[in-house]
Amino acid sequence: MVEVEFKDANALDIQSACDMDNYDIDEDLEIREIKIKNPDDLYSAEGRTVLLITSEMEKSESYTLVIRGITDEFGNEMKTSSSSGYKTYRFKGAAADRTPPYVTSIECMDSKTIEI
Repeated sequence: MVEVEFKDANALDIQSACDMDNYDIDEDLEIREIKIKNPDDLYSAEGRTVLLITSEMEKSESYTLVIRGITDEFGNEMKTSSSSGYKTYRFKGAAADRTPPYVTSIECMDSKTIEI
């Protein structure tokens, strides 16, 4: 999963932020789903964070994410630093977390109750 946080005082336009055509990742990493981290509060940092659910990443593999066409609630398009009309970001892959949960402590509260 890739988290993309947009810095803007305005809310994101959900349709453009969740449009798969507005994102590309190279190196055979597939974007499978896109969603807003907190769609109930679009003015919070989590409301301006887009989650790109991807196929499994290779640990330490370098990826390039291209973003284009994202607008805010008023139709203002994300600024780019070039005339290409898109913004490019590099990041390293992280392997999937395969560590199962485990118990760190158990406390006996009374003769019928334990706290884990």
